[in-house]
Amino acid sequence: MKKIVVLLATVFMFANITFADFITMEGVEIIEGYEVKVHLESIHAPDELSFDSRGNLYISQDEVTDQIYKLSSNGNLSLIGPKLLDPDSVAINSLDYVFIGSDHDGLHRISPDGTSIKFATNLMRNIVSVVNDRVGVFGESDALYVASRLSTRAGNIVKVSQNGQCKLFVNNEDYVRDIAFDNFKYMYFIIDKNTNIYRVNSNGDISFFIKIPSTIVRAITFNKSDNLLYVGGNNELFQVSLDGSINLFAKNIRPRGLTFNSKGVLYVSDHSDNPYDRNYPSRILRIAKNTENECVDSDGDGVIDPWDHCPRTPLNSYVNSNGCPLISNSALSGQILMKGQPLTEGNATLFQSGELFQKSPIDNNGCYQFENVAKEKSINIMIRKPVE
Repeated sequence: MKKIVVLLATVFMFANITFADFITMEGVEIIEGYEVKVHLESIHAPDELSFDSRGNLYISQDEVTDQIYKLSSNGNLSLIGPKLLDPDSVAINSLDYVFIGSDHDGLHRISPDGTSIKFATNLMRNIVSVVNDRVGVFGESDALYVASRLSTRAGNIVKVSQNGQCKLFVNNEDYVRDIAFDNFKYMYFIIDKNTNIYRVNSNGDISFFIKIPSTIVRAITFNKSDNLLYVGGNNELFQVSLDGSINLFAKNIRPRGLTFNSKGVLYVSDHSDNPYDRNYPSRILRIAKNTENECVDSDGDGVIDPWDHCPRTPLNSYVNSNGCPLISNSALSGQILMKGQPLTEGNATLFQSGELFQKSPIDNNGCYQFENVAKEKSINIMIRKPVE
């Protein structure tokens, strides 16, 4: 026999709202809806990161060793490639050729069978960063773009084709620290001199894109799963949309290298400016969406992530049932999660100003959907839950 249990909840909405934007995991403050785990701690001062198609992670180090590491998908760690002076950068193309850029010994290529050769021999020796245009954003898939330092205050980006031919692509007044491609039509790069991000089209024309609110920028990458740039600051990690919106994603983290695997999971080289600083953790972090709670609301707009068509809504925005900002602020829609109530079935009725307003079932995640609620009035929700 089923009984009806009536629970009464009063919700005062949109007045002095305080959102717990960040949670702390492994010493890192991260926005809710994500989890942080230590992926590797046995390598000191990891720097640039890159995955091959089989899920193997390649890791360069900052002024510590003369080779790069390969962390296989089954957890085996080994050193690979020739011994080079400061092999600071690593990139993988679609055929799993590994390219290593050295700050003193130029560019080297390791084939899938382990054969190593010096590649693009007419490049400058001082290579700071290497990125692969896998999808052919600029018309040639698997072309490399190499940031080469000409002096302490000048640098360039060289395009290297698959056959090793080099062509000057960008001549910049300050040396380029890191490069990333979106999946559409632009290259982005950061420099050592300021915290700006610059955007480059297929002709090599440079334009200012956005300024990051930090004292320095260290690394940049693109996530094709959410079409966002991820940028490492001094002690922060930012998300940047392609229209220039900036969101603080994590704090108490010092990203030196950033990459995503094929599933959209972020890997971060986290250590201090000084590679020999033993007082700061030296590790690779794994940051992934937390899928344990289907009612996660990452942007705090009242609409859970699976239903949120605008997942980066600014804090305290008024949204419709799809999680997108309303043109008019006279009415509100969204989702309410009945926290602490193990609701898997039942109905919820919303009252406003003592009048019956809306009635609908609780979904399987314990969430109640409402639409067009007056923003200035408190609401009451009566939950009718059948129990044995």
